[in-house]
Amino acid sequence: MPLPPDNILPYANKPRPRLPFRSLSRGFWIALALAALGVFILFCGPSSGDIRLDTGDRRYCYLGIPLSNRPMPEPYRSKLLALANKSPAIPSTWVQCVTYPLPSSNNTDLMCADFYRNVAIWSDEDPTLARLALEDVANYVPRMLSHGGLPEPFPLLTPLIIDHRTNTINPDWRTDAEIQPYLAAHHYTPPPPVTPRPVTPPPAISPPATAPPVTPRPIAPRPVTPPPDTRRSGGPPQE
Repeated sequence: MPLPPDNILPYANKPRPRLPFRSLSRGFWIALALAALGVFILFCGPSSGDIRLDTGDRRYCYLGIPLSNRPMPEPYRSKLLALANKSPAIPSTWVQCVTYPLPSSNNTDLMCADFYRNVAIWSDEDPTLARLALEDVANYVPRMLSHGGLPEPFPLLTPLIIDHRTNTINPDWRTDAEIQPYLAAHHYTPPPPVTPRPVTPPPAISPPATAPPVTPRPIAPRPVTPPPDTRRSGGPPQE
């Protein structure tokens, strides 16, 4: 019995037809995957958020990948860095500060960022107390999601002490009853307030003296003398 042409046995498997999607290029599938990831990010949002312990910078992660950064605005960031450089206990590491969907109505990422911003405002009033508060906030954030509660320096960071319209500290904070326990726990006595020196106003500049007005004297008219008669007199007139 003669063999089939090309030595192909009659019971050999026939080649399977190629599926249509296999003919598509690899670039098409990469673009499709990126488009699907973009749709997921747009509609689902981030899955978690991190905060940097020394500056309060935030970043948001999508499926564990950090894709969005929110640095602390200036001049707060520079002030926080200056405080962190004085304390080796504050590392420049990222820790998780929020998960999505939120388990409650509290946006813990925004709350922590506000703590850092308030610490930066304190650096102008009392740098030593601001450094102590930054260390306590940095210790609080890593255990916030598991333990809850508020940071130890919270009495320093409330709107009752900080005026966010002017970014200034209440001048009576040294005698505040809520702040005294925090100062005692850290064995810290703040320096007395700086009394501003009285500003002596410059002497008033008097206007230059002006001479009294001069009243002009009335000028009397001189008598007008008629000119002499220069005609020669030839005696009495003859009639």
